[in-house]
Amino acid sequence: MKNLVYILPDKDGGVASVVRNLLRFRTNRCKTKVVLIHNTLDDPLLRVQDEFNADEIIRISYNGKWSSKQGVMNKIKRYLDNNSILISNDGGIELELVNHLKFTIPVVYIMHGDLDHYYNCINKHGYVIDTIITVSDYLLQNIESKFVTKDEFSKIDRVSLKFPIPLAIDDDKEKEKHNIIRMAYVGSLIEDKGVLLFKDILTQLTELKINFMFNIIGTGHLQEKLMEDLNSFSNVHFKGKLTNHEVLSLHSEHDILILPSYG
Repeated sequence: MKNLVYILPDKDGGVASVVRNLLRFRTNRCKTKVVLIHNTLDDPLLRVQDEFNADEIIRISYNGKWSSKQGVMNKIKRYLDNNSILISNDGGIELELVNHLKFTIPVVYIMHGDLDHYYNCINKHGYVIDTIITVSDYLLQNIESKFVTKDEFSKIDRVSLKFPIPLAIDDDKEKEKHNIIRMAYVGSLIEDKGVLLFKDILTQLTELKINFMFNIIGTGHLQEKLMEDLNSFSNVHFKGKLTNHEVLSLHSEHDILILPSYG
């Protein structure tokens, strides 16, 4: 039986959500391992808390300032063998590891967003990647327009996968009872997610005299700044970090999701 080994940063954000939802619908044809790599310089409150519905979950910690790359690779390679299929979700050290060990195992690279980081990883490590999975058709088209003419990329299988997600309950009758637009943001409170645009968005809604309520779900290093910037809006509520189940239960209580991500 093959071992699917998912490797990703130990940060509970969009990347972790993709992997979590893929494993939510896993079969018994393969065993699954999830290797979470944690930089001890990162915020520990953002680490993944659940077990991803995997057969085994491994947490590897390192210090981004002092740890050697070789030391981190040595920790990761303990969980790989010739019966493994490596599924890379960041594209950094795990792809370097495959080249370093001269492994002949299949390598799948999941492209999670339209960011230079992902394109650069494909450009740098494409020779060890067997399949690229994108989370949208848009990303797939971008990859093909940028890399398909190059010989080293023509051999890579490429597929767009609308990864499975559980459905939220949508109760239109419940919405009709309200004369207020109920909005929510779900994600990390970091620059790449566009959260610094919230103030301008809410200011425009206020100027247009639109009655709204805005729930912000998630944590991140910009939380304090956002709480300060949005302090004048009495209808803004910071909900903190919630579980997937809690987020899904809240979906039916909102009319609009605001997702101003740059990637």
